[in-house]
Amino acid sequence: MLCSDFRMGAPRLVFAEEAPNLMNVPDEVRKCVVFIGYQEPDGTYELMGTAFFVTRFVGKTGPSFLPTQGPGFAYLVTAKHVIDECKARNATKISVRVNFQNGEAYWIDTEDRWLFHPTEPDQVDVAVLPCTIPKNLDHISTPAGSIATRSIITDTTIGVGDEVFLTGLFIHHHGNKKNVPIVRIGNIAAMPEERVDVEGFGPIDAYLVESRSIGGLSGSPVFVHIPADRAAKLAPHIIFKPSGTVYFLLGLMHGHWEAAVQKKNAVARDLRNIETVNMGIAIVVPATKILEVLRQPMIKNHEEKVTKEKGWDRLPVRDTVPATDQPSPRTGFKMP
Repeated sequence: MLCSDFRMGAPRLVFAEEAPNLMNVPDEVRKCVVFIGYQEPDGTYELMGTAFFVTRFVGKTGPSFLPTQGPGFAYLVTAKHVIDECKARNATKISVRVNFQNGEAYWIDTEDRWLFHPTEPDQVDVAVLPCTIPKNLDHISTPAGSIATRSIITDTTIGVGDEVFLTGLFIHHHGNKKNVPIVRIGNIAAMPEERVDVEGFGPIDAYLVESRSIGGLSGSPVFVHIPADRAAKLAPHIIFKPSGTVYFLLGLMHGHWEAAVQKKNAVARDLRNIETVNMGIAIVVPATKILEVLRQPMIKNHEEKVTKEKGWDRLPVRDTVPATDQPSPRTGFKMP
């Protein structure tokens, strides 16, 4: 039969025996990510991790990976340790490798205007760059309305066992002509009940996810899959009432644990003969931490000023959907 698939926030017609409910990752989700790195003094570029676009749209709510029309404020989001590592290597420029609609990828240099958590910059592994998304990019911005807030987590009973996926850079197959992000799938192994002690940040709030993170996936967006019956509880708080399933932004990838494995016939103290094995548990920074960065006074005041200047605060809203504070991408990777 012909079914409406709402998993990406807007309906797509598909043929199925019954309404789709199992997780299937549409290819569109890979368009929300770019690769991030730095420029060497000789002009060459080095890949370091993943970043993704988030936009706070004015007068729009709900999860959707599809291009969204209307005014809003765009941000590039990644892990703070990716920015720190680039700077530690004496990077001339922190840059992003983006796909263009002509089917090729190019590097764009960013200004050094990255913003961090307003009160815990050394404990929250989030970096945000206010930016514009040029219209000729082949990318999609994730709406801030798709962030798994505490109320959404409670209302949809997100918890241990729920399916998640992440998309980002696989350094060994990043794509020569254009960015080719990979997708990894897993499950929530632990909720942020107690802080996790990680190198360089100390104890942090984090989800634990049963999925192998690897170098290059740092900063990748991690999404959680919500079945139809649970997502329906959010109505009318989302514009697109799901008859299938929806995904919410659960957080961004921080890293993983490794276990040392001694090679055969090697003495324990010979570190050159010690290999590491990924333990298969990834550490994910909650998306609510991204919201905390976006809600700092510097950003909030700027959004309110532009919203009033452009009259976005007087835009009409739907009768059944409350107005939100999701204020448009303007153009170039720089501070507005």
